[in-house]
Amino acid sequence: MPVRALNLYYARDDCARAPVLATRLRATDVREHIGIPRGRVLTRVDGDVDLPDVLWDCPFADASAHDGDMQARAASAEFEACRAAMRTLTRRFERVIYEVLGGVAAPDVGRGEHVMQIWMSGRATLDMPALHSLGATTVLHRADDNASLPDWIVEIPAPAGRDRSAAEDWIASHWKTQSRCIRWQRAA
Repeated sequence: MPVRALNLYYARDDCARAPVLATRLRATDVREHIGIPRGRVLTRVDGDVDLPDVLWDCPFADASAHDGDMQARAASAEFEACRAAMRTLTRRFERVIYEVLGGVAAPDVGRGEHVMQIWMSGRATLDMPALHSLGATTVLHRADDNASLPDWIVEIPAPAGRDRSAAEDWIASHWKTQSRCIRWQRAA
C-alpha cells in the first residue's frame, strides 16, 4: 500500500524559522545528491502557532521503500550533518507515516503555491463525495501509533485568495472531533 512520510519541524523560536527552512532545503538537496527522492518542503502560512513551521513530505510505494530510504539517509555523513544542525534549531521534531487512501498522490503544486490541509483526529468514515466537492486531492490515514498527530489529513490545493471557509464549514458539518485547517506554501 502506498504511504507518505511526513517530517514535522517546530522551530525553537521565531528567529529560527528561516534557518529551519534553509536546513530542510539543504537536506532535500542532499537527498537528491545521494539518489533518493527529494520530497516536497512546505512552510506554514497560517494555522495555530503550536503547529509545525516546516513540513517535509514524500510518497513511497510502501513501508519497506520508506525503510530503504531511511537506511540511505543514515549512511550519508552529509545528511547526518543536516540532522545535527536541525536539532539545534528545533524545539520539537516528529515523523509520521500515513497510508494513502484511494492511491492519490500529493498534488503537484509548484514552488510558491499553496495547499490547505485539514488535520482531523478520531475514528470516522469520511464522506469522500463531500471531500471531492471541496477539491480534496489527497486523503491520508495515520499508519503508525504516534497519537499526538492527526489520524486523518485531507489536502486541498489552495490558490492564492481562496479562504478556509469552505473547508471549515465542511469540518463543522461532517467532523465532530478535533480538527484544524492549515495553509502551507511550497518551498521546494
